[in-house]
Amino acid sequence: MAFTTMHFAMGMVGTGAAVTLGALVFRRGLRWVPLCMTVGGIWACVPDMPRIFREDFPNTPFAQTLSAKPLQQWLQANGDFFFFHRMLDDQPKEFALHGLAIILFLYTVSVFFLTITHRKTPPTQAERLA
Repeated sequence: MAFTTMHFAMGMVGTGAAVTLGALVFRRGLRWVPLCMTVGGIWACVPDMPRIFREDFPNTPFAQTLSAKPLQQWLQANGDFFFFHRMLDDQPKEFALHGLAIILFLYTVSVFFLTITHRKTPPTQAERLA
């Protein structure tokens, strides 16, 4: 069973690649890449949510519904829809630190390219005189 960091990282990789490709094709929207990667990471962790509600937050509203065993079994059975969640769970080794390194790398790269692409250029001499 893979740790949550690896699930989150794989969700970020899949979503980040898709959104970046779409932004490059349409030549707009690169500023949304970090946010979409975060949403993709959360999506990749959805099959683990029933266990989280059952063990960590049993008194929250809708906890009985969200922590139901049939829901958890269905999510686990269809885990590959959530960025290969089931495939990661079937691996014998757990790569928690690898996942954390991937998360930090992707956020750093996305913010770095975001700052480069949105850098304002100083006005030219002709623009200053106009």
